[in-house]
Amino acid sequence: MTDNKYINKGFCIWCQKSRPEVSFNNEPHIIPHALDCDDIGLDICDSCNHYFGTAAKGECNTNLVFFEVFKTFGLFTSNRDENSWKYYRSAYFKYEHKKNLITLKQPFRLQSLTKQFKRSLYEVFLQKYHKETGCGLDKEMDDVRNFARYGIGNLSVHYAVNKIFLGAQDKTVFSLGKLEEVKNYGYYTFWFMSQIFFLEIIPGRAMLMKDIFLNEYAQRYIINIDGDQGIIELKDIRQLDFFMQRWSKKNIDTNNNLHL
Repeated sequence: MTDNKYINKGFCIWCQKSRPEVSFNNEPHIIPHALDCDDIGLDICDSCNHYFGTAAKGECNTNLVFFEVFKTFGLFTSNRDENSWKYYRSAYFKYEHKKNLITLKQPFRLQSLTKQFKRSLYEVFLQKYHKETGCGLDKEMDDVRNFARYGIGNLSVHYAVNKIFLGAQDKTVFSLGKLEEVKNYGYYTFWFMSQIFFLEIIPGRAMLMKDIFLNEYAQRYIINIDGDQGIIELKDIRQLDFFMQRWSKKNIDTNNNLHL
């Protein structure tokens, strides 16, 4: 294996270091390989690649959080049957079938897990963005870089809550056509396994265009059946409708349990 295989610009899109200070020997999967994705990124040094795949003290692993969330969507949606729950395994969540209840395992903290999931979405975005455009090192991407790699700031993530599937269970996370959104609104629409997230790529522009952008996309993506649908800001990972039971009344109790 040569050291040039995973290099385009020669500078890591995360730490912005180059050889010989850092190496580029290992395959940097854009999406966790365990989700049957083989898309390999470019200009991601071995140190940063290792960082995203390793849990730091007191924090969840961003790659594993991404995997756990979308694995759950996959298991309990398109292929769901009366035995699906028997195959559910998670490092972070516990599902009690008799109670139809999902809880967060100890000692993980809800706030940390939520932030790590949000960071994982931005991680995937920048790696795919750079592979397709070669522009991941641009200064305009510094807010994404700092949040995903170093946990600096707290970029917002909005989530489309709908009662229907809007697309196939594919692995689409990037569309060059969607880059016009970043240019015009400061947002990018992140679509993966029929789940739609809206990422705040350029905060200044997004702040000015937020209401226009979200209202426009609500009209495109949301089918309002009973008033519970819409685009919400993701502040709590329990807001994700893991089991797609959007027809049922949900309640979060004082013990941080999500009842479906």
